[in-house]
Amino acid sequence: MKQTNVIRIVLNKLQKQLRLETFASIVLLFIFISGGWYLYCEHFLFQGQDEEIVQKTLVDKAHDINGAAKKLDINQRLLASVIYAELRLNVNLLDSFERVFASLGSNTSTGLAQIRINTAKWIIDTVSDSNSCYSLEPQFYKWVPRYESRDDIIALLEKDSTNCLLAALHLRQIIKRWKRGGFDIENRPDIIATLYSYGLFNRDDTSEIAPHAKPRRNFFGKVAADFFYSEKTPEFSKIHVVFY
Repeated sequence: MKQTNVIRIVLNKLQKQLRLETFASIVLLFIFISGGWYLYCEHFLFQGQDEEIVQKTLVDKAHDINGAAKKLDINQRLLASVIYAELRLNVNLLDSFERVFASLGSNTSTGLAQIRINTAKWIIDTVSDSNSCYSLEPQFYKWVPRYESRDDIIALLEKDSTNCLLAALHLRQIIKRWKRGGFDIENRPDIIATLYSYGLFNRDDTSEIAPHAKPRRNFFGKVAADFFYSEKTPEFSKIHVVFY
């Protein structure tokens, strides 16, 4: 009888041990799979485009980029630098589905300069709004694209020429707003690119990031500025020419 009890106790302990080991194995397997999936996403799904691909894209789209920059009196290389940083940091395989996300109502970033749909609407609406501190001079109004619906805005963003035009309008707005505030940042591509990527309003209380004396760049701004001052892709001049 005692031997039977001992055997039963031993078997129970073995079962518990096996259950613990099985559970531990499942946990470790889950961690392993999750870690592998994270690394896959980090390096293949969510990582930006390769340097070589980005530079080829910029060269291929140089006509649209330089054309938009000239129309808005923007340094050609500044606009190219912002697009460079967007492609290197923010464009990945998931962007292949941006049209699907947009059609479902998502405020997705779209096109060459990765402009959000709501941002594009805001740009178009404020350029000629005399009550907005982001309005521009009347000579720029003719370059502002028109829309009647959200689908129209998506279509504008999907077209490279108008996507670049909206990006150039936004950069002009940023430069103009800070100059109105008493701070000329036209020769600070890192700060302009930072404001372009982060946005013009604080994310916690939606108040404006007002012009100030000591702006700080983020990583996006650094990447854009590094390209701006580099010898890469000489198709984009640091000299800008405006035509009205």
